[in-house]
Amino acid sequence: MIKSMTGFGYNEFAGNDIEFFINIKSVNSRFLDIKINLPQELMHFEEKIMSLINQYLNRGKVEVAMWTENLKNLKRSKIEVNMPLLKEYLSIMEQIKTKFNLESNVSFNDILKINGILKISNQTQYIEYNKNIEKGIIKAIQNLNRMREREGKILYKNFIFILKKTLNDLKKIKNKLPGILKKYEERMRRKVNDLIDSRKYDENRILMEVALLADKMDINEEIERIKSHIIQMDDYLKSDNPCGRQMEFLLQEMLREINTVGSKVCDIDVTRNVITVKDCIEKLKEQVRNIV
Repeated sequence: MIKSMTGFGYNEFAGNDIEFFINIKSVNSRFLDIKINLPQELMHFEEKIMSLINQYLNRGKVEVAMWTENLKNLKRSKIEVNMPLLKEYLSIMEQIKTKFNLESNVSFNDILKINGILKISNQTQYIEYNKNIEKGIIKAIQNLNRMREREGKILYKNFIFILKKTLNDLKKIKNKLPGILKKYEERMRRKVNDLIDSRKYDENRILMEVALLADKMDINEEIERIKSHIIQMDDYLKSDNPCGRQMEFLLQEMLREINTVGSKVCDIDVTRNVITVKDCIEKLKEQVRNIV
């Protein structure tokens, strides 16, 4: 069954004594376009997440957001001493002491008060990527795929409804052709009768003209090709394989064939049916853009 490219997947899970949250959303796109938003402490997960999405998804514009809770457990303060600066301060102090013959009363507390000697920073411990985290990410992708499958079922029903309507209009067009030729023949006879004595005109000439028009208006080949495309499209709709691009091509071919039908048969009623079929194809083209 076909899948939609529109969907949303969410999961929350634990790993390394940390709570993780991830949501993945996707919309239609000609190719697989992935954007991943991660906080600094999870940036090293990006390549792994990218690989998993490529493994489970085929098409769509995919946005991934992942974040963590209780990071306080991973935060630790670190105190660093700026040794080069401290050495420079002590060197200068020693020079001043020697030059001016001063006694040194510099205490440890005095050193600590020197601006820039101590630097306190908060650092986050490294979060290791493991199987539990990978399972949590896969679960979110699977949730996304389930929604894409549900949307695909809705698209399938819409497609089948529109395809049946298309077949019905094609049948109407084909059934109207004998009546159109009959009207053309009657119109020709009336014109001939108005111009000349009905006993003198050539009956075979009229029949030949009708035959030429019938040949010109022969749309059986176009109708059969459209039907063939519809059968092939129905096969794609039931397939589990990605088929959106193939269906786009079939719809383009169907549009070309129905345009040929419209150009061959110049009749107001047939034109209405042709417009209806073209409208159906355009609706299908809009929906097929969202099929994987």
